[in-house]
Amino acid sequence: MRVLALVLPLFPTIVSGYGSFNFAIQVKDSATGSSISGALCALVDEGNSIVATSTSSGGGGCNLVAPSCSSGECPVHFKAVISKSGYYKTDRSGLQRGVDSSTQIQLTDLLSNTVDTSVLRVVLSWGDYHSDLDSYLIVPPQNIEWASCQLNYQKQSCPSAVLGLPTPLYHTDVDDTDYYGPETTTITNPHTGIYSYFVHIYGGGNGKCWDSGISANVEVWSGNKGGKLWSSPQPEENPEPTCSGEVEHTCKQNCQCSAYSDGGLGSWKTGTESAASSLAESLFGDSGIGGVAMCQNAVQTKFSEATTVDDSTTASGFAESLATKVSTRFANRVTQATTMKSSAENIYDGTAAPPDPFTHPNARCTIPCEYDCTFEPAFFGDVNLNSYNLRFGARADADGSAQREADTSVSVELGNIVTAGSNGMFQVDPSTKWVYVGTETGVNMMAPQSKGNLADCHNYDPRIRPWYAEAFSGAKNVIIVVDGSGAQSTDEFLSMKQGAKAILGTLAAGDTANVVFARGQGVTPDVAGSDYGTDITYNECQTDQMLRQTSTNNDLLNRFVDNEGKDSSSEADIYAAIQVGQGLLGVQRNFAAANYPSISSKDVVIVLAGSAYMRTSSEYSTLKSGLNPQASWVLHSINQNRLNVNSANLGVHMDRKEFTAASDAGFSPARYYTLPTFLSGIEERGIFASSFYSDSSGLGLVTSVVAPIYKDGNVMGVIGVDVTVLDLVSDLVFDREFETSYAFIVDAAGNVVWHPALPSPEDITGPPVKIKDLEISDGFEEFVMPGLLSGTTGTAQVTKSSAVARGDATYAGFALKSRTVTFAWRPIAGTPFRIGVVLTAEDSNGLQLSSPPIQSCNGAALDCEVYHDLNLGQVCGEEPGSWIDEASSAVSGIYLDKKSAVFYSASAFTSPEGWLEHAETEANAKVISEAHTCDGASGLPNMGKGLGSLKAGPVNDNLVLRLGRGGEANTIDTCWAGAQESNENVLMTYFGSATGLFRLMPASLIPKKYDATRRTWYMAAVANRWENGDAAGYGVVMTTPYLDAFGQGEVVTIAKAVTRGGEEASNPVAGVVGVDVKFSSLAGIVKKGICGKSNTVCMLLDETAHVIFHPDFVSAKADENVFLATIHREAADALISQSKLTQNTCIDYSDGRKKSSYSLSSESVSGGSLSCGNWALSKVGNAEVYLLALSSNGCIVASDKKNLACKPCTKNNCNNWASRGMGASLLCQPCQCSMEYDGCDLRWEGGNDGEFLACPAAPPSLFSNLCPTDNRWKDDDLAAAAAGIVGIIIAIGACCCCVVGALKKKQQSAMAEISGRPAPQAPQAQVASAPAVQMTQMPVMPAGSMVPGGIQQPVMMGGQIPMAAMPMQGMPMAGMPMQGGVPMQQVAYGNVPMAQGQQYMNAPPSYDAPTYN
Repeated sequence: MRVLALVLPLFPTIVSGYGSFNFAIQVKDSATGSSISGALCALVDEGNSIVATSTSSGGGGCNLVAPSCSSGECPVHFKAVISKSGYYKTDRSGLQRGVDSSTQIQLTDLLSNTVDTSVLRVVLSWGDYHSDLDSYLIVPPQNIEWASCQLNYQKQSCPSAVLGLPTPLYHTDVDDTDYYGPETTTITNPHTGIYSYFVHIYGGGNGKCWDSGISANVEVWSGNKGGKLWSSPQPEENPEPTCSGEVEHTCKQNCQCSAYSDGGLGSWKTGTESAASSLAESLFGDSGIGGVAMCQNAVQTKFSEATTVDDSTTASGFAESLATKVSTRFANRVTQATTMKSSAENIYDGTAAPPDPFTHPNARCTIPCEYDCTFEPAFFGDVNLNSYNLRFGARADADGSAQREADTSVSVELGNIVTAGSNGMFQVDPSTKWVYVGTETGVNMMAPQSKGNLADCHNYDPRIRPWYAEAFSGAKNVIIVVDGSGAQSTDEFLSMKQGAKAILGTLAAGDTANVVFARGQGVTPDVAGSDYGTDITYNECQTDQMLRQTSTNNDLLNRFVDNEGKDSSSEADIYAAIQVGQGLLGVQRNFAAANYPSISSKDVVIVLAGSAYMRTSSEYSTLKSGLNPQASWVLHSINQNRLNVNSANLGVHMDRKEFTAASDAGFSPARYYTLPTFLSGIEERGIFASSFYSDSSGLGLVTSVVAPIYKDGNVMGVIGVDVTVLDLVSDLVFDREFETSYAFIVDAAGNVVWHPALPSPEDITGPPVKIKDLEISDGFEEFVMPGLLSGTTGTAQVTKSSAVARGDATYAGFALKSRTVTFAWRPIAGTPFRIGVVLTAEDSNGLQLSSPPIQSCNGAALDCEVYHDLNLGQVCGEEPGSWIDEASSAVSGIYLDKKSAVFYSASAFTSPEGWLEHAETEANAKVISEAHTCDGASGLPNMGKGLGSLKAGPVNDNLVLRLGRGGEANTIDTCWAGAQESNENVLMTYFGSATGLFRLMPASLIPKKYDATRRTWYMAAVANRWENGDAAGYGVVMTTPYLDAFGQGEVVTIAKAVTRGGEEASNPVAGVVGVDVKFSSLAGIVKKGICGKSNTVCMLLDETAHVIFHPDFVSAKADENVFLATIHREAADALISQSKLTQNTCIDYSDGRKKSSYSLSSESVSGGSLSCGNWALSKVGNAEVYLLALSSNGCIVASDKKNLACKPCTKNNCNNWASRGMGASLLCQPCQCSMEYDGCDLRWEGGNDGEFLACPAAPPSLFSNLCPTDNRWKDDDLAAAAAGIVGIIIAIGACCCCVVGALKKKQQSAMAEISGRPAPQAPQAQVASAPAVQMTQMPVMPAGSMVPGGIQQPVMMGGQIPMAAMPMQGMPMAGMPMQGGVPMQQVAYGNVPMAQGQQYMNAPPSYDAPTYN
């Protein structure tokens, strides 16, 4: 049976000689399945030219005939584009001549776009491998008092009685059972909740399983977001089935009051304070379970006694050091580009002999590397580092075969340089990423070789890509004028629109653009955004300014071009349209002069017209001279006769005018950048950095070092070398030795390249952010920004307020702190960037351990060190199996003898990004486990090319823990092992240092990207610094309960910071020691004194008012991250009324969310009365733990509290809560709500005007090797899949006979935001189970929960391997990386969708970068 997916030939896709071929297209309505007549069909070839058009018949049939060609080169692959009024434009690519004679395409009708109605439509389609796929949608209830509803082919609507809604707003339209689909589910006015969507093979139990032939695809369309939000293709691999039950939770209290005779409020407060004091000693004291198990005194003593050296620094010195490191990293890529440029130019001018491209094994149009490619973590995919891809644009012979052959020779030579075995760039410098070249005849070389299909050989033309165009033009402002009159035929009009879209496809993120449709005389031209009054997806601001080409704005302009139609006028008033465009260019010039005067750009007006121009030559002359200097004008006429007729008026003022045939409309207009005005400055610009964009293969944010190639003064092509932002700023990202100081990088326009308030660069998915939005402090804009952006060097002291993380950014919230800091800034030599640092007083006076840090270092005592991955072997003279406690060896991944293992995070290496990108080996494990500084720096191993060396700091930390003062092997292991041996409630003990060391007992495998300093327990411990008069120190912290990943049940983590040079809080933090203990052990400790009396309820709360311990947790499963108001609304109200419970709000710029959280504060005991009994709150010692004691059974009897649910976390409630104050709008939990991104102002609406600080960034994702036989790093960041994520979660069902595995990084399920989003926690709306065993529901709770202190791990033995979900991020299409402006989608209901096109950085650059000679 033929598969509908692409059927590709095993030969190049351009061949000689073909007869005509008819593509029979069947056009159907995606909602009803009925045929659509009157749809306009167009067939587009590989060169982006329209070769055939047709209109669908009454039966929906549309015949598109690919023309014959008897000589020369003929295209094989085509794309069908279907459009009809009232429907969204849809296309189907990959149609192959001679193969795909019959194809079905579904159109989705235009959804509602009114302000008061929002509609989402989920469309399932598939191929002809299985006849019937069924869709299932789990609709959450409106609130916690109602039930969820399941939609499927049997139940096609949800009644209001189930959901608590006024009308049934959810329905499934069609049950398609005869192949292809569609099956459509419509959601009108969606409410907040988790919407789970499943795809099921009907009859799948009869041996049918998920494989690539099914070609399932799920699309989500939005009415108020103007079209398709995203498309989720069938994943390559499938997750195992999950077991899920219903989660029921309510805020109501229905009970009879039973109060304890507490002797009055005063007596109850005294009893509570006494109980808290006893708890402090029992939990955290030297003899308490936490103090004993952590051996906190022993660890602190070791670091107090270790010898130290002064490590003080200044802000300017800090900035200079980091700037030098970044400059060096960038210069390495410039050197590579220079080497390739020189080699290419030597071949062109005859200095060097060219290779014979047709005898070279790689000199052919070849893409697939099924057998030669292996997985490379550095590229997040399968590549061949010893080879490259060679591709030819569909118009590769435009300048004659001789020049194409010369360009091919140059491309082959450059490919050889990059991949030449041990001398190739990838071997000499393993941190090298994508390297590529494009030529003026369309030849493209890309290294390393990567998987793809043969259709890519001719579907990719470098000359119409942003990176290539930007090399010619630099920064540019582009006005596109399209003739919208009725003077031209439909085919001519479509060709002009195709030309406009081709131009938009060349724009880089540093460019601006707008599109104007010319109408008849006296009719106002249409500008993008002009329909803002009737279509809320547009904004008024888009009509009166140029739009920076972020992916959002580029998508908006493409959609505007798609949606505009012809009018009935006989001629277009081109003059009026150009006049509008010239005005927009004038506005842009004024804005640029006021905001970034040091960045230059060029202006161009491109006219695509098929009618006469209706004005005189003098009128056009006056119009063009209105801008000084003048913008370049380009005219492409679709009609040769009219071009000739009008050459005397409009044409005479054009810098270029030409007839453009319909077959060339997708190419010639996009070559505007070859105008003399652009070429005149290209040599002066030299090698430069392109605008930032998001790499399709998963490398995150990148820039390209771009080098034009010359011959006799003419540009022959362009070389590109990708530089990831992570590579540039890794020293900033991974250097965690400072507690409160940090650095950031911006461009000349103040756009953030990286800042610690943003995710790690490889995880950045949000739109551009301005530095002034992240740095909210008195004097920053006045004293720091001018010098920072102008590229000068300077320092300034300012008072800065910050939102400081108290632990996990999702749950634990943040604390607001204000301090005086020193800013320092300077330009980064050889780059277009500037670096800024923020240095606090406590970090300026640093202490580091000396090398060695102990009085007598005995290297012999260090011979036996256990490495965290026992599979890599040890140097202890015993086999790995001897370390395993056989009685407990069934526990996967953990080794339960009483020995600790060493692990070094990426920050412990001089090349942290290189360490992350390369697999650990036995050789590496051996040298790491033997590393010490007893003999000075010679004991620090160099890990090999690209991996860097271990730093002295983490090695010295390890020595302090392992050796006694005299060098004897008196390690901390002895203390830890004794505690674990004597107390069965102690499970794991560990220490994470500020320098990157991590020790863990018992030994366990740690994900390679694990960084203790970014985990909840570490950040919370460092943040818990207390002061009492002249005394100060670090208190203990305690987490809420969670389920241990290794089967140890429910646990809590206790942690405390230790300092170097003594216990004084003024000394720098050396690290944090922590212990995991069984949750069940808390009951016996807490239930003493007044807390052991009948008719009393005692709870332990963390500083965010989440419940650590509640008596109900003992008899039932303990819920993680349960907020106080969820279980006792009245007590929460009482704490608010006495200002003991307050709110904080910040903006998360990683995904545009306003986040609110709660803080508990009570230095002395406080209390009050409730409708049933009294309450009292007392802090437990110096720990960030509070005892809340109720002198009753916890019942609520007050009429205004009884049977009242907390307010749900909706977008409106979230926004109102943050602005009105918490007392009137208490929510059930901390809340997050999405904001709209303003594509005009390039900032989040409702964001920073100094009102809200930037939220702390979430910890980076973790890599983990999930499959023992598969040496591939997988994404282990399951935080996004935790309970409470609000959105549609697309999951393809589990396979009955296919290989099961976790999805590769960046290939996760997509999710569309529905509105507000509670901070993930247990109490959530009910979600029903999947309807059949073949179906997999996205887990509502984390899959495997935690390893030490909150490392989340998936269950690997006998459980589920969940499909990870990334909030608000769609997935890039797998396959070839597309250099410079790659597909990346981001979706959010209640947010602006990020669509295909070039991503960020929104910088007004392309930059005026330095010239390299």
